[in-house]
Amino acid sequence: MRKIETQEEIEQRKKRNVSIMSFSLLMILVISTLGYSFMSSDRFNGAGNSNDKIDNYGEQKISPDGRWIVNYNGKEILLISSSESIQDIIADTNFRIEDYYGKVVYIDSENAGIYSEIASSLASQGSNVKEACYEKCERDLPEKDCSDNIIVWRESEKNRVYQNESCVFIEGNMKAADAFLYKIFSAD
Repeated sequence: MRKIETQEEIEQRKKRNVSIMSFSLLMILVISTLGYSFMSSDRFNGAGNSNDKIDNYGEQKISPDGRWIVNYNGKEILLISSSESIQDIIADTNFRIEDYYGKVVYIDSENAGIYSEIASSLASQGSNVKEACYEKCERDLPEKDCSDNIIVWRESEKNRVYQNESCVFIEGNMKAADAFLYKIFSAD
């Protein structure tokens, strides 16, 4: 036969069970968080297995968020594409990053990712980057032509980069934008 418990004993037993369950869940949470942090730090410090090609790719490194790091004058520029993946794209421009330093550079791109990639890379080197339209457009932006420093991106099946006066035209996808950035940050 089961012992009859008072209301006070029932509440104490419930509190004890809740405390044990809470403590158990808290310990699981703490242990799993610590385990994940140790696994992650090993992977990004090169201590993982030999298939974890995370850190070095020749002269380039990958950031923890998977972007390629390009070092230029002691600053890190983060790009989506590796230098190997853009080798077949010819960036036919004679501009270097020094040509944009301290100047206003306009970008015409309806792709937010490409705009952000180019703008952040140029702004990190002292350029004043602004959004604009190349010649006529329907967006509420200033209209610029090739007498201004403007970078124009247009979606295309073929990746290519070329220059006309102070205009740089980038056609294609993110790889074409990164080919332009690699070109202006390269020393050759």
